[in-house]
Amino acid sequence: MFRPAKSSLLALTCVLNLQAAPPSQSRQGTRLDLQVRVTRPEVGPAGSLVKLTLSTAESAYAKASTYSKTIEAGSFEVSFRSLEPGDYTLVATHPQLGEIRRTVVVSRDLADTKGVVRMEIAYTGDQPVSMQQGTGTLTQLSIPDSAKRLYGEAQKRIVQRDSSGAFDKLQQAVAIAPQFATGWNALGVLTIQTRSDAGAQVDAETYFRRAVEADASEFEALLNLGGLLLKSGRQDEALTYNRRAADERPGDGLANSQLGMNFYQLGELDKAEHFLLIAKRLDPAQYTLPQLFLAEIYARKGNRSAALAELEQLLADRPNDPLLGAVRTAIVKLKGQ
Repeated sequence: MFRPAKSSLLALTCVLNLQAAPPSQSRQGTRLDLQVRVTRPEVGPAGSLVKLTLSTAESAYAKASTYSKTIEAGSFEVSFRSLEPGDYTLVATHPQLGEIRRTVVVSRDLADTKGVVRMEIAYTGDQPVSMQQGTGTLTQLSIPDSAKRLYGEAQKRIVQRDSSGAFDKLQQAVAIAPQFATGWNALGVLTIQTRSDAGAQVDAETYFRRAVEADASEFEALLNLGGLLLKSGRQDEALTYNRRAADERPGDGLANSQLGMNFYQLGELDKAEHFLLIAKRLDPAQYTLPQLFLAEIYARKGNRSAALAELEQLLADRPNDPLLGAVRTAIVKLKGQ
């Protein structure tokens, strides 16, 4: 875990855990529905399939719900039914308009009287188009089908909660294809998610480095390696990878948030503010809570009203987050100054 640098506002009350599972809300209680409205520009490319994928934010390899629909103009709506309360990641992908990724908080406090949480995905025409995993470079195109099949079997084992079997399949995959960056990255993620021993982070770092060595543009591996280095206090080295991740996907909220936190840890508050504001604009409910760091920055600069605004917005966006008790304490402290 890492703790924000000692300061007047949040250092004694807020501790964030980078690149492990995000703060999870209680999974108990009434299930809820999520209704997503997707809009596109009136002027733009001809209609084609938009794919919406919803997965739990706690695991990048958990079973996902996928819905595809042709979007011609205007908007359409789709519903995901009977969801447990918690954090989810929603990805909308269009071959010409690009990819939009949002954190979705499914909470009774955010639902209407019918138990429906509503959100909107708006294509503006300026989203960066992201290539799908495994198709971005010649190196990844060279991966044999046998390795890809083993990777697919590993994902099925994860859904079945057979982490040991999944790990074995992934090891077989990278043994067949050492250039399989996605496979190396999956080994790192699985190690972090399933092990708590002292050597877990060391092993995960090795896997993430192998992924980056295999494909220097592997976004998830860059992001995970940057996060792991930041978490272990190696801010200078982390900055290299977090910058590369944000360069690879400038429209990704997590990448911008992590880069902002990296600059924060290095004491470069103006740069930190720049990237944290981008992260908040791209993904307001981002589970790394960029608002906390922005509030800290504004408090240090003596701008109490801006700090309060960030914390109060966080309360509105994530009403059940485990850290909100500390946030409310910080708000009371700020208002008393």
